[in-house]
Amino acid sequence: MSDAPSAVLIIWWATLAAVLLIGVPAATLFLHRIWGGSQTIRTYAADTRAAAEGIARNLAPEGNES
Repeated sequence: MSDAPSAVLIIWWATLAAVLLIGVPAATLFLHRIWGGSQTIRTYAADTRAAAEGIARNLAPEGNES
């Protein structure tokens, strides 16, 4: 029965090491990729908004420029 606690500790430390050595870098990589994608979307959205504002200015009747 005395082997059970040592086995539990070995499994605990192995799991902790795997999370720290594999899980944390993987999560950091995924978050970095998501951040880059969101910045690209933000840039496209700003370009689209600028184009839409230009179209709206061109279609606005004269004297009613907003």
